[in-house]
Amino acid sequence: MRRLLFSLLILFVGITVASAEPPFTRRSSQPQHDALKQYYEIPNFRLGGKYDLNDSSKWENGGKGGTTLESLGAGKLRTAYIAIGTPRRDSAGEIINAVIINSYYSGDSTDMYEQWVKGTALSGGEPVIGPGRPIDTDRYYVVMVDPLGTWGASKPSDGLGIKFPQYSYFDMVQANYRLIHDYLKVGHAALITGVSMGGTQTYVWGVMHPDFMGALMPIGGTTQSDAQDPVGNWTFQLMTAAIEADPVWQSTKGDYYNLPKESRRCLRLVSARIDRL
Repeated sequence: MRRLLFSLLILFVGITVASAEPPFTRRSSQPQHDALKQYYEIPNFRLGGKYDLNDSSKWENGGKGGTTLESLGAGKLRTAYIAIGTPRRDSAGEIINAVIINSYYSGDSTDMYEQWVKGTALSGGEPVIGPGRPIDTDRYYVVMVDPLGTWGASKPSDGLGIKFPQYSYFDMVQANYRLIHDYLKVGHAALITGVSMGGTQTYVWGVMHPDFMGALMPIGGTTQSDAQDPVGNWTFQLMTAAIEADPVWQSTKGDYYNLPKESRRCLRLVSARIDRL
């Protein structure tokens, strides 16, 4: 009986440790702000589908013909954000003074928080966000969002790896619209902005939801890196080649998440690179 109880105890501890094991890649770029990050899950959201911009009712749950993460054996689509400031609501209870901030390529909400919010180490002497700053948290409700595919949002290194559906800017914006509008109850945004890839998303916000915001402010956003910019294309090709040159990636054809725990030390480096594609 003692041996049986001891075996059950060891089994319980093993299961607990396994369930507490962290994901392949962390969920915040700036770990010191990880506790500020919140999450929202969207069931049956279709990634990689087609968007008929003349009929938004057709893509509330993503584009037509897209793939859900549930259909691939994963969980619901996850979005992530950090919200600070002072929400102001209308008679229907919806927030009407939101400022939405989209992160740059490979960044997330903790990056924007660290670099723009007053009092953080990287915000410098002229922070963008805070009481009395250009984006005044006494006047605005500020929501910094993670882009789909990186850090706190659903991403390949959550477990699907190369099976993760290809997705578009439309998917990225619509997923965060569902977070902001449906979950946070923002009825109208005073401003939507973003840097680099976040700037490009800002344009897409205006195309997809033109009546949702009072103003758009893209910062350094360009679509040339998607197709016509030779430097941008070369950079993406170089990163892809680096990932595909990894012996573990080659031996598993990118499907390495079922390997034993002792193999994960090298895989975390590969996964971190995949998260940026």
